[in-house]
Amino acid sequence: MGRYLLYRRVGAGGQGEVWEAYSDGGARVAVKLPRLAEGAAARWRKEIAAVQRVDHFCVAKVLDYDLDADPPYIVSEFVAGWTLHALVRGRDGGPFEGGSLRWLAINVATALAAVHRAGVVHRDLKPENIIIGDQGLKVVDFGTARLLEPGHTTTQNPGTPLYMAPEVLRGRPATPAADVYAWAAVVAFAATGRHLLDPDPTHPEGERGEAAAPEADLDGVPEPLRGVVARALAEDPEERPDALELIHLLLTTDLADARPATPGESPSLGETAQRVYDDLPPDLRALLPSVLIRMVARRSGDYYDVQPIDRRELDGVGGLPPGRLDDLLARLSTEGLLTWNGTTVELPEALIHAWLPLRHWVDESAPGLATFHELRDAANRWSEDESPEHLAAEGTLARLTAWAGSPDAPGLSDAERRFLEASGRRGRRVRRRTRATVTAVAVLLVATAVAFFLRDVAGRQADVQSARAEQQRKASTARRLLNESAETADPVLARQLAAAAYRISPTADAALAVRKLALRPALAVLPMGRAVHAHQVALSGDGRLMATVAHDGVRLWDVPIRTPSGGPIPVLPDEIALTPDGRTLATRTSDNTVRLWDTRTRRTKGVPITAGPWALALSPDGKLVATAGGDNLGFAGGEQTIKLSSAETGEPVGEPLTGHVGGILALAFSADGRTLVSSGWDRSVRLWDVPGRSQIGAPLIGRTVLRKAIAINPDGRTFAASDNHELQLWDISQQKPLGPPIKFGEVVNAVAFSPDGATFAIVTKDVKDGADLSLWDTDTRTSLGKPLVSQPGYDEENAVFGSGGLLATGGGQTVRLWDLSATTPATRLRGHTDQVVTLDFSGHLMAGGSADGTARDWDAATGRPAGPPVTGHTGQVDAVSLNPAGTLLATTDATLVRLWNPRTGQPVGEPLPAPEGRRTAVTFSPDGRLLATADPDRKIRLWDATGRPSGEPLSGEHTRDLTDLAFSPDGKLLASGSEDGSVVLWDVATRRRHGFPLLGHAAAMVSTVRFSPDGRTLATADSAGRTLLWDLTAGTPKARDVGDFFRVYSVAFSEDGKVLAVGGLPGRVELFDVATTDPIGEPRSEFEDGTFAVAFSPDGLLAQGNMSWNGTIPVWDLRAAFGDPVGRVCRQAGRDLTRAEWTSRAPGVQYVPCRQGA
Repeated sequence: MGRYLLYRRVGAGGQGEVWEAYSDGGARVAVKLPRLAEGAAARWRKEIAAVQRVDHFCVAKVLDYDLDADPPYIVSEFVAGWTLHALVRGRDGGPFEGGSLRWLAINVATALAAVHRAGVVHRDLKPENIIIGDQGLKVVDFGTARLLEPGHTTTQNPGTPLYMAPEVLRGRPATPAADVYAWAAVVAFAATGRHLLDPDPTHPEGERGEAAAPEADLDGVPEPLRGVVARALAEDPEERPDALELIHLLLTTDLADARPATPGESPSLGETAQRVYDDLPPDLRALLPSVLIRMVARRSGDYYDVQPIDRRELDGVGGLPPGRLDDLLARLSTEGLLTWNGTTVELPEALIHAWLPLRHWVDESAPGLATFHELRDAANRWSEDESPEHLAAEGTLARLTAWAGSPDAPGLSDAERRFLEASGRRGRRVRRRTRATVTAVAVLLVATAVAFFLRDVAGRQADVQSARAEQQRKASTARRLLNESAETADPVLARQLAAAAYRISPTADAALAVRKLALRPALAVLPMGRAVHAHQVALSGDGRLMATVAHDGVRLWDVPIRTPSGGPIPVLPDEIALTPDGRTLATRTSDNTVRLWDTRTRRTKGVPITAGPWALALSPDGKLVATAGGDNLGFAGGEQTIKLSSAETGEPVGEPLTGHVGGILALAFSADGRTLVSSGWDRSVRLWDVPGRSQIGAPLIGRTVLRKAIAINPDGRTFAASDNHELQLWDISQQKPLGPPIKFGEVVNAVAFSPDGATFAIVTKDVKDGADLSLWDTDTRTSLGKPLVSQPGYDEENAVFGSGGLLATGGGQTVRLWDLSATTPATRLRGHTDQVVTLDFSGHLMAGGSADGTARDWDAATGRPAGPPVTGHTGQVDAVSLNPAGTLLATTDATLVRLWNPRTGQPVGEPLPAPEGRRTAVTFSPDGRLLATADPDRKIRLWDATGRPSGEPLSGEHTRDLTDLAFSPDGKLLASGSEDGSVVLWDVATRRRHGFPLLGHAAAMVSTVRFSPDGRTLATADSAGRTLLWDLTAGTPKARDVGDFFRVYSVAFSEDGKVLAVGGLPGRVELFDVATTDPIGEPRSEFEDGTFAVAFSPDGLLAQGNMSWNGTIPVWDLRAAFGDPVGRVCRQAGRDLTRAEWTSRAPGVQYVPCRQGA
């Protein structure tokens, strides 16, 4: 199918078949072969295009399609896992319960919300179309999806009757409300294990009658979820909540324990092959290439054709007995890596592309495939009757023998060896006719043998030298590309070049470069030409569509690929705005006219709106346009109005809002559209009740002329307004300032809140020094590190957030895009009321200990508490440790060590006894069986998981108090740090010191010790600010310095051991590349105070415990940046280097697109 190789059918139904397939780059995909009615292709194209706009982690993405192919096909991401139906009804399955059921309900609802937002109705939501696997939950199979289009009245609804809404069964068109009904039926099935409504026995199996649905049986669906499901099952579709309301209902009910189901693994074909290969004994592993290559027929473009072979052709390959060979075939056949029926063996073509080692073996053997098949066919013909006339002639024999002795040739079978030997014997008999000939032949044979030997040696040496030269050439090209990447000011080109360098030669320098770029916020610089108002920029709610003002009109951009979508809209406005769905654009031109545009047709809609000279805003629901009602600047005073108009027709909606004296400078809606905030020349900020068309409270008066910078936090509780050189945050309900204003040395040009409201961006501008773009924490009103940009000539005047951490800024003649997903915290964990001094992860469960005398735990991915606070400590909680299962929490408050149940907050057993004094550290072993405590008598005591002593203490090495403890990943070693500046490694089994103490910290107090995940490196740090990485694989451990701090309190390794996080004084968290010790990206900084603790989750969440009094723990999501940095950089670039660009920059190097190398 195009560039996709079908592997196996995974599903079939009335709408077509679904196959597991592999792209020419080895990517695992799902290919659907739909059954299209005549003339249906055009409709399908429109609907597939709509589905492709759905960008949500719970929805399988449509990657490609060709409806003109024979047969037509649709390609989507392959979702590895099990269907909900299989999980509930399978042999080892059963209904979902508790948190898993709630997790399912929330995720399916969010998927529907994304689908409906894109204008699509799924129409066949059912347990078979929900897959749960390692990547979470995915809704799949949009083969029956339909666009939401005016006038569409088809009554053909090809969904599954058991999950159809009553109105659909009666022949009415499916709407989003029908999907909501199906959601309820799916949740009920998951909770009870039975279909919501039993099939009607008078209808074919699995169908329901068309009569009104009987009362649904919701026994088994727990409250409060049952109430939400019941609402979604309303007979009248108008009474059902929409998908967004479903999410709101689910999140505002008691669903805090929602957690993902974990069904297991579903490996790809390549992963299966690699696992089988790794498990094979050495003799079969060595034999595998020869067996598989025999089934490759020839190369055809970028693909290889395969052919079945007779099992007897494998006899003798590799010199193995038939029984061992059959063992190998049976194992491969059982795992689906080939087909063997006892007689014929066949290789799936997709395996060559799905498993890179096989592709490498085949590529190496490709030049000799024709010769190999010539030898095999000749041997098979001769084996039938062993006739001399079928033996190879002298010239052919020499060629075949030379190829058979080459390093790339697969092992020969018995038949092929016997054929070559018989051909050689016949040649020798012919030459024995005379003694002289025999002598000459003998000499010739010796000479030939010597020549073959020398040729073989020379050939192997040449191959080695050629490979070395090729490797050096690639490394040189990669270094040049890395240098160009570092030197260019274009963020897109920098990412393209670094990703290409890594794919050519994945060195430590290349890995460091892509990791830095994966964390860099600057995404793109887009030139707007000589436009007067090029600072104007607007984003749709999902951040995929952007509007800008260029020299030739308003351009609409496809943000993911950084390119304009279609031609410009022929208008040059002073101000623009987009509705959240991206379907309507509002423009205000210099003649004070606001026009509304349909972004899909690029035509105006409705009537023009007469407006004032500055203010323009669109309501979040896309229904209202707010404009300044006056037609003059308003400097001279006089009452000015705010006009509200329909975003569809342009007609006025209700009475204007009055109150401002003088011109109105800025307008902004709240997220729910019910509140409007305005600022004007009268130095006031006013709040308006939109539905009631009235002012809320008294005007808020500023001290100086208010600038046009105003924004309402999406949480609806606060808003921000600039007052020339200041920015003030206000409490909306109290209409009071939130703390003192933030003061700047420059004019505040723009302010924008992030979608979650936790962060706001500020653009300030000085005529001489240029502009600054900085990020701020909403709660603390403190800066998140240094400005993203602070330089002369930087001319930004506007800023607007999109989803997923996207920020767009405009100024001068450019628009800039920023990715803040790894720059700003993804969530903030709240609950502590004082400094957070210690952190520990167990999966996504994170525990923190604070100076407020409590320990708390959260789900770090969601920010929700995982249990009640752990109280009862006598003072500051100095250390916490979670066991690997997350079922036990150990804490110390400097005097007592206690074990707790983190889910209930209740103690487990009695406190662990110890001498009087300060106990500074506590840590569980990797298997959870041992607990180590650093006790005041300078001894390390080990305890079992129930709190009973385990063996003798470890002691006699440190001369001052202990400060920190850490187990090695295998649990065999325990590292201890001390105030005496030494680090000691202990053998846990013998309770004795392992090697000599590590003395790199002189007299400074060792503050922290941590092993890398592979146990080969130990990180240590001290109170003097020195951080060391110790190589434990050397006979004598050697240390490397990392970073430059005044004081270091904590270090943490990422799960792959490639990144080290360091926290201390000053209050930043810095990331370092372990291989090179170079810093990676800008420091993470949430607070100006010091950092007491840093911790990584296993999948890349980074948490910071700090000295701030408010006890907030910021958590950065670095999973994409660290899990697949090359892939992230490719996605951030928006497009790959073209073949022509690649050839120009990397001549002579094979083109490797991002999809293969990332």
